[in-house]
Amino acid sequence: MWRQKLTDMLVATRINKLNGTESYDYQRGYEAGISDSMALVGMFCAIATFIIVALFPSLYLRIRDAVRPWAMAEVERETAWVIALQKYSHPVLDKIFLVTSWTCGTSFYITFLPYLFWSGELRFARHLTILCAVLIYVGNSIKDIICSPRPDWKKGVRLVDSGDHSLEYGLPSTHTVNTVATMLYVLLFDWDEDGKPWDISTTTSLACAGWCLFIMYGRIYLGMHSPIDVVLGLFVAVACVVFYLPFSEYVDAWLLSDCQVPLYQTVFSLLLIRSYPNPLKHTPSYEFAVAFTGVVLGIVLGIWKSEMHGTDAEMHTRFIRGTGYSFLIFSVTRFVPGLLLVLAARQVVKTAIGGIFSLISFPKWFDSKAIERLIVYATIGFTVVDPALRMFEILGI
Repeated sequence: MWRQKLTDMLVATRINKLNGTESYDYQRGYEAGISDSMALVGMFCAIATFIIVALFPSLYLRIRDAVRPWAMAEVERETAWVIALQKYSHPVLDKIFLVTSWTCGTSFYITFLPYLFWSGELRFARHLTILCAVLIYVGNSIKDIICSPRPDWKKGVRLVDSGDHSLEYGLPSTHTVNTVATMLYVLLFDWDEDGKPWDISTTTSLACAGWCLFIMYGRIYLGMHSPIDVVLGLFVAVACVVFYLPFSEYVDAWLLSDCQVPLYQTVFSLLLIRSYPNPLKHTPSYEFAVAFTGVVLGIVLGIWKSEMHGTDAEMHTRFIRGTGYSFLIFSVTRFVPGLLLVLAARQVVKTAIGGIFSLISFPKWFDSKAIERLIVYATIGFTVVDPALRMFEILGI
């Protein structure tokens, strides 16, 4: 986008010299270039600020000391609301909310995003992958900065979901963050530069809104969150989309560029792991953040290496996949062998890295488990966007 604007500025300047409009076109292109530059500077400043706050405990501990007492008081006050809501329960509802809650977590996105890449939606898959990385890292970081407890299950709140997520802190609800942000981004993805949206039906918009409300209600119903967790999760989701949307095209152009993308992304991933805030007690939030940081690292490396992510490749895949029944057959034909390849690559690398790391005596400050997790999940991301696509090409599927 920004390169095109600058190119248009130069072309327009040369063409319109004879028409006497050189000054106007140059000014318009210059303003567009300045606007884009300021946007990029703002993005980098925001990221740097977040990392600096997380990197230095003296900074985020002040935030924790200020916010945590208020959050704990809100959770205590809303306990009666959660208990009252849970009076309308049923075993079938328990199962429904448990199953649907899986569609908002890290495991689901790691499974679903390959489907987008393999079905030919390459651009959308790239955009959504980076957004999910932002959501998972930011949401879990805020949780471990504030360290707000979940509803008190000893005071009558019924805990239905007793998985790993129950071991995390509560505020904000990352299920709410992930769901609201992805639904909102799906609706806003194809807005053009003039602000005109693609043809979104009222039914589609209502369905997305209904799904978000369903997930938000389910988190309270399952005893996993208080209303304050869900409400603040909603605000965090909107903030993440508002922040990411203006920069999504710049990030995508960078992924497809020929610059030193692998080096930058590797250093950035290690910086994110190092700067993750320390909670009051260990929770799985850090593992979730490291896992998806690794997935993004692998995807970035695979896209940089592969030539199968341009517009021509995307249009070719859309052409051969067809629609309707043929699209279903195409998806299954690719998804099954692709998933098997990803699982095999993950197991091989996990075994190899685990064996190598067991032979090395690392210093105490070196988090070998986090690095091992980063490499394993980077293998997953890399396999999705390069070896899997090459396998499809060889198999003719």
